[in-house]
Amino acid sequence: MSNEKWRRTIRSPHLVQTLIVNGDKVFEKDEGDYYPWWLTDLVTAVFDPLPMLEQLKQINTQIMKPSGNENSSSCSRLQSKEGYLVFCFRSARGLLGSVVTPGYDAEFKDYQTFKGKQVARRIETYPEPGTKIEAKIIELTEAESADDGLFAIQQPTDPEQRLASVRVSEETARKLLLNAPDIVWPTVGKNPTSGKLAIYVSADKAGHVREVWPEGSDNSDLEDFARDQVRKWQFKPAAANGVPVQMESVLTFTFKTKLEAKKKP
Repeated sequence: MSNEKWRRTIRSPHLVQTLIVNGDKVFEKDEGDYYPWWLTDLVTAVFDPLPMLEQLKQINTQIMKPSGNENSSSCSRLQSKEGYLVFCFRSARGLLGSVVTPGYDAEFKDYQTFKGKQVARRIETYPEPGTKIEAKIIELTEAESADDGLFAIQQPTDPEQRLASVRVSEETARKLLLNAPDIVWPTVGKNPTSGKLAIYVSADKAGHVREVWPEGSDNSDLEDFARDQVRKWQFKPAAANGVPVQMESVLTFTFKTKLEAKKKP
C-alpha cells in the first residue's frame, strides 16, 4: 500500500518467506534456514533495482545518453570504496539495461508501461558462466483497495529469528575463518600458471558456506577447484548489532602452479 506498509511472499525450492512491514513493525515467517544469494539477487532486482543509489549520488560523473536507436546503449564503469560498478542504459528513453557489482548483477528487459512508468517485465542474472536465472513478471496490477488485516502485525518477529545478510570486507571475512587450509593448486592445461582468482562466498547464520560463485580468474581452469575448496571452509557466525546474520564477501587468491605434462603419443 506504501513504502511503509506492504506484504511480500516468496516461494522457492529452498525458502518460503512471508514478510510484512507496517510502519516500524516487521513480521517474518521463514520455512528454511538460509536465504540463497541467487534469490536475494533476483528479489533485489525486482524491488530495488539500484540498491547503490545513494552511493551513486556521491560520485561526480556523467554518462553519455544513448542515441535515438531503440537498441542503442550507453555504459559506464565506476570505482568506489566498495568496489567496481558497471551499469548501462538503453534507448533514448534512458531505461536501465544492466547493473553489475560484486555480489549483485541483473539485466532488465521487456519494458512495458504501468501507471505512467516503464517497468521491466523480464529480469536475468548470470551467477556463473553458462548459468542464467530468469524472473518474469506475469501480472502487475494496482491494488486500489486491500483488506487492512493483510498488514496487521500482532507480534513483531524478533530480529534473531529473521534472515538477514551483511556484506563484509575480505579482511573481516578472513578474520572470521575457523579453518582455512592452504590451497595446493593443481596443474593446469593452459597458461597462465600464475595470477589471481576471486570468488563470491555466502555463509549461513551458523557460518557454514552455502554458496560459492566465480568473480573472475586469470585462469578459468582453477575456478571450480577453488570453489570446491572454499565450500569446505567454516566461519565464525557473523553478527550485526549483536544479532546473528548471514555473511557475504569477495575472497581473492594468488595462485602459482605448473602446466600439465603432455602425454607422449
